[in-house]
Amino acid sequence: MKFYILPIFGAIFALLLCSCSSFEVTKSVDQALAHVEEGIEYHDRAYMEKRDLRVPNGVDEKNLGELKFNFAFKQGTEVEDGEAAATNWNRFTKNEWNAFRREFENAVGGTKRFPIAQMLYGLADDELRRKSNNGVANVKELDPSALKESAGIFHITPLRTNSFNLAKKEKRSNYTLKLVVNPLAADNNSPLDEIQPFSVQIGCEVNQLTDRAGRVIAGLRLSDRSKRDEFNIKLSRAVIVQFLNKMYNLFPTGGAIVNYEDGQFVLRGSRATGIQPNMEFVVYAMRKGNPDAMRVAICNATAESVGQTGNTTLTIWRKSEKVNAKKIMRHIEADFSSALDEYDIYACSDGFAQWPDFIDRSTSDSGN
Repeated sequence: MKFYILPIFGAIFALLLCSCSSFEVTKSVDQALAHVEEGIEYHDRAYMEKRDLRVPNGVDEKNLGELKFNFAFKQGTEVEDGEAAATNWNRFTKNEWNAFRREFENAVGGTKRFPIAQMLYGLADDELRRKSNNGVANVKELDPSALKESAGIFHITPLRTNSFNLAKKEKRSNYTLKLVVNPLAADNNSPLDEIQPFSVQIGCEVNQLTDRAGRVIAGLRLSDRSKRDEFNIKLSRAVIVQFLNKMYNLFPTGGAIVNYEDGQFVLRGSRATGIQPNMEFVVYAMRKGNPDAMRVAICNATAESVGQTGNTTLTIWRKSEKVNAKKIMRHIEADFSSALDEYDIYACSDGFAQWPDFIDRSTSDSGN
């Protein structure tokens, strides 16, 4: 037996070494958030190549451009800035709440898809409960002036959580930021027909070493005000990208196709209507004059040239092999003007292809 005991102990010892070596102390905010984008599902070329060529669900031609939605927030200030805030990440301080709202406002403005968007604030938690019915807030209690042109309100409740596991002196802390989103019709107290309530969430792990009393002796210290602010801003931006990406999934952007030449379409739409660089599009056609006509996906194309205003150039990289789609594509290639007499042709994209360039990754403009 003794000839087998040593190898077994050796294997156990090696396993323990491996488990110990897997713990890496988190030294910076960037290291803590190095993998935060992995929680965002970009609809880039690689993503589209794995999918069948089809028109995204929920496409509505009247919503391909600007969206007349407002955004309402639950009041988020729950603790005062100071010593208590350093150890209570689950609640927003006044400065943190204001910083989050500022980041959200800047991002929504940057999309250009929400031309009349207004941010509605001030619903305290107890007030929200009184105004809710099965999770739906009473929009009649919101500012009527903000609803005149609005097609809907997205009521957003940001939530933060922190949990940790301490094994000997190794502390693994998980931080999450979640947006609970309640879509409401602007003119009554009912959910939007197009979409049910949803949530988006971003999280990360921070590893620290502690002493016997549990005090941190090595690793990123979020009790440091500047580190905490940097951490909050970058995590906020990631969850906002997640939220906007979801909105683009639910309400695809795009517009009418107005020209074709040599494998490229011209789309009536630009950054001014919410289109972003490198977005992936599905070009589809509908028989003109028939409101019940099928949408026929004819190709995939990438936004190659996106102006601030005007039009966008789409370059085809995959064509449909379906008989009806091939027939339409041949018609377009032979005589685009004639094809437009027979079909309405559109392009739509149902998500970001990459981190949007209107949301900064730095913290130089974060403020306090």
